[in-house]
Amino acid sequence: MSDAGESDEALIARYAGGDAAAFTLLYERHEMSTWRYLQRNVGNRATAEELLQEVWFAVARDAARYLPTARFTTWLFTIARNRMIDCVRTRGRQVSLESVDLESRRLR
Repeated sequence: MSDAGESDEALIARYAGGDAAAFTLLYERHEMSTWRYLQRNVGNRATAEELLQEVWFAVARDAARYLPTARFTTWLFTIARNRMIDCVRTRGRQVSLESVDLESRRLR
């Protein structure tokens, strides 16, 4: 089976076995959808990019723990969701200075 047609689950198993090229394929397949998910939910480009790095670091670190009881994308987006929750807990909700300025003008 060619790498392009190989399932995500097979690729993560290959990566867990030491095949770095398998990780690259997974990343290329799912980077943009993961980024869009993060961006849509956090509403801040810089935070989404930071979280994206954290998500893929976690995938790389925990690949050997992945159990194919669910699809790889389910596992990936669960990691992304958990990173967003951690971000909100540690940083609190981020407020745009622009929105604060607009609100203060309305109150005058």
